[in-house]
Amino acid sequence: MVGGERPTPLAREGYQLTDLDYELRDDGVLYTLDDGTRVKVQGNSPRSVTVSLQKGEAIVPPETGNLGGSKLRNRLVSLARERLGETNGLVEDLESIALMFDEHLRERREAAEEHLHENEILELAGTPYRISEEGGFVLIKHTKEGEVPVQLTNFVARVEEQLVRDDGAEEKRIIKISGRIGDRCLPTIDVPVSQFNNMTWVSEHWGLEAHVHANQNTYAREVIELYSRNAVKRFRYAHTGWRVLQDGTRVYLHSEGAIA
Repeated sequence: MVGGERPTPLAREGYQLTDLDYELRDDGVLYTLDDGTRVKVQGNSPRSVTVSLQKGEAIVPPETGNLGGSKLRNRLVSLARERLGETNGLVEDLESIALMFDEHLRERREAAEEHLHENEILELAGTPYRISEEGGFVLIKHTKEGEVPVQLTNFVARVEEQLVRDDGAEEKRIIKISGRIGDRCLPTIDVPVSQFNNMTWVSEHWGLEAHVHANQNTYAREVIELYSRNAVKRFRYAHTGWRVLQDGTRVYLHSEGAIA
């Protein structure tokens, strides 16, 4: 997500906020200070955040606490002196970040909602699943750092048709699945319903280029089912004689079709 420079209404009386460059990211807000130090703040409130700093190759590992209080800020400044060197103005910058963070969180939520609305897919509306910009299904997890997308697959798949083959004694169900990796279409395949849940059909039919990420089979199966909720259902009868169809119509089946 894209950020910028903006004055904030959150300054308290008698305190002048420092204008900081900031970037709204999926996992938090990234601030860039005048000396090039980058401050990453994650959390849903300045009172409970995780803060890390980086300047060049030097890093201050994440520290957790209340950025609105002096304890965490002093701790960060002390660590920055040890690891980053000169820290002139860091105390004031961290206090500015604490005062601006709520406003930037609001911007981040609004930007995320706008992005979701623009890219929302009807079949996945109201679910935690999305299709990433790179292609593939993702699961949106809500953490204290914000919404985190977890990649499930590197492909998108949809059940186009449910085919029920009925020989009069038993029914065999086959699902026709189409897929794509990015802009490239994968071959449409036939998968017995009994094999669908284990997801091994992905590599069996599409090879190693299409894959489900480790330990994500259950989520991958569910998102494909949700994405396929409008799949057509078709019956194919492999016997002759009288038969009551799904809609209640009684017909006589023969080699050329059916007579009502």
